[in-house]
Amino acid sequence: MANKFCRALPYSIAGTSVARDALFVTKAAYEFWCYCVNGGSSPTTPGGLAATTPTTLPAAFLENSPTILMASGTNGVTTNGSVVFTSAGASFSASMAGKYLVVWDPTTPTSTEDSIYQISTVPSATTLELIVNSGGSPDPSTLKPRLTARSGLRYRIVDMASSINAAGLATGQYMVWQMTPHSGNPGQANSQVQWFARTISTSWTQIGLSVSPGGTWTGSAFTDGTTEELPTTNSSGFFLPSNLSSTGFVTMIADKDYFILHVRSAVNSGSTGSGCHIEIPQRVYTQAQDPNPITLMVYGLFGLSSGSSTAGYGPGFVMRNFDNTTGKQRTLTRSLWGDITLAAMAFGGNMTDSRYSYYALSNKAITTEGLLSCVGTATQFSAARVRLRSVRFCSSAVPSYTRLGDQGQYLHLTNGVCVPWDNTILGYNLMPLGF
Repeated sequence: MANKFCRALPYSIAGTSVARDALFVTKAAYEFWCYCVNGGSSPTTPGGLAATTPTTLPAAFLENSPTILMASGTNGVTTNGSVVFTSAGASFSASMAGKYLVVWDPTTPTSTEDSIYQISTVPSATTLELIVNSGGSPDPSTLKPRLTARSGLRYRIVDMASSINAAGLATGQYMVWQMTPHSGNPGQANSQVQWFARTISTSWTQIGLSVSPGGTWTGSAFTDGTTEELPTTNSSGFFLPSNLSSTGFVTMIADKDYFILHVRSAVNSGSTGSGCHIEIPQRVYTQAQDPNPITLMVYGLFGLSSGSSTAGYGPGFVMRNFDNTTGKQRTLTRSLWGDITLAAMAFGGNMTDSRYSYYALSNKAITTEGLLSCVGTATQFSAARVRLRSVRFCSSAVPSYTRLGDQGQYLHLTNGVCVPWDNTILGYNLMPLGF
């Protein structure tokens, strides 16, 4: 397994009768998870989905060809250092400029170049020019994102802006993802995620999430699922419903056992962004006691927070409790003076003293892993149930977009939240509109 990155993918929505940003995010997540992360040999058969009735979203939204899926193929080629994508025998057209190329290589699943790229121009019927910064891999000399020499690439050209108006869309429709557990949890089931697209007062501004530890999807329901988690920080959901024209940026970072998303638009996201974090964490209890741990956190118009008492990376994760209820978890970090919760800010947004941020002898920033704890319900007490694997925490005195680790394995965003990274240096902020 390997991290995949879709960095600051731009989008523009105009001319809709109601706000539809959450549909664009749902479509982008489908393309990234089902093809870039879990794609197989076929460019029209999604991977990473439950085996039985994995979605109620209409085909016109997911796979409709040629309106939404404008082209697909299995012979894509890229050249080292070039922004050109080539497919012999293709029939690319000028109408594909501004649309999105979804590309992956099922024979080399560790490549970070499997991603979604916006098409800038269409020079010929067999070539596309791409904006490579959303994907790519770091150049050995400059660390700027670039494409390398690859062939036999599977690809899809998708009109995601048009997909949000597809016929048959209805609130509450969903897709069910199947995750692949990491080797650190022997015997873990293929836990599953249900992703709901929802409206609020007819506007498509909401996303809901539920997880199944045991991967028990029957085709219509989970037998061990958590309750649906909606952003508690904003009654409008992921976006504000008052504006019908929107431009924004979506960032997704994922592997087969986790998925991180952040989105913010210029007019629909208020003063902060929205997102979610889903992962199979490291089991701390024995396999018999906790066979299939999975956790999720979702926030709406709240931004990347670690210090809130109600939501975000401090108290925002939920898991299925041992009594089969859904319970909030508190993130614990290793502080410089003992074990402490993120709300108390031994690490994170309120730890602003730079003297505690760096280890001067080696010129390195100090970071900590996070544990999830449930101490608010006596019958469900766990001082440390799981260890988060796809996030680290540092002091907010560390500047945003600092690459951490000897190989830049993590990137500090804000308020001490550090996400997986591949040492790439972008020519602009990963979150161009802010957090």
